[in-house]
Formats: sequence, C-alpha cells, structure tokens
Amino acid sequence: AQNFFDAITASQKREAWRLLFGLSIPELTADEAKSLCRKFTSVDNVFAASADRLIQAEGVSEPAARSIVQWHSDGVNRKLVRRLFKAGVNFKA
Repeated sequence: AQNFFDAITASQKREAWRLLFGLSIPELTADEAKSLCRKFTSVDNVFAASADRLIQAEGVSEPAARSIVQWHSDGVNRKLVRRLFKAGVNFKA
C-alpha cells in the first residue's frame, strides 16, 4: 500500500508530457508528447484541440494527432482522464 501511495504522490510532481505519453495513445511518441505539452501548456488543452491544431506542434505526425482526438472521444478514456485529474496528477506543462 505504501508503494502505491508513493507512486501517486510522485506522479503529482512529474511533467505533464509523461502523463500524456503514459496514457499509451496509439501512434504517440514521447517526443510528440513533449512537443504537444510545450505548445499547449496542459494535457487538457491538448485534448481540447483539433487534429489540425495538434499537427501544428513541432514534430507531431498526422497519425498521432488523429489518434489523440479519437482516443479522447471515447467516454471510457475521458472518465480515466477525469479520475487522474481528481487524484491530483499533474496536467500542466
């Protein structure tokens, strides 16, 4: 139980791109997650953007951008994101 608690506490301090990449969105690389968080400043802003806007971030591919939009359109995934936010995971870049 202590390890689980420590992991949650540590996740509250990690960079937002790690959360975005850690969601295992198909086609999304770590470098693309970093670029998106730099451009959009938060994971919420990334999810609010259209695929066309996501592609404008440096180094972000069209397949990754479309995959992010599709991933976030699933209600189960949106619920997961809300639960992570409520748990205090860092969403800001």
